[in-house]
Amino acid sequence: MFLWIDTGLLKCLNLTSLSHSSSKEMSNPNYRIGIVGTGYVGLVTGACFADKGNSVTCFDIDEKRLDNLSIGQVPFYEPGLSDKVKKNYSNGSLKFSLPNKKLINEVDIIFVCVGT
Repeated sequence: MFLWIDTGLLKCLNLTSLSHSSSKEMSNPNYRIGIVGTGYVGLVTGACFADKGNSVTCFDIDEKRLDNLSIGQVPFYEPGLSDKVKKNYSNGSLKFSLPNKKLINEVDIIFVCVGT
């Protein structure tokens, strides 16, 4: 897995000591985040970022998996994950999509969470 960290990510994670941004800006993150892959790493990451107030789109090539996630069916067990997915999907902060160039170009940060 490859992870690129920039100042935008530091803001998302509220790592104020590592960033020069004001604490007011840090307390209200609202970034557009793309997650490629909805497995154990990607789905948990996306749901947690959405729960922190970010707008997250999770991309996957498995349309059936995306359909199931859209109705709250998580394909594996992680304590509390199903509730996070349902809550954030219903309030619009977590979305699921097939790979889509237009949507991918609209995000501020992309995490690639696929098997390597």
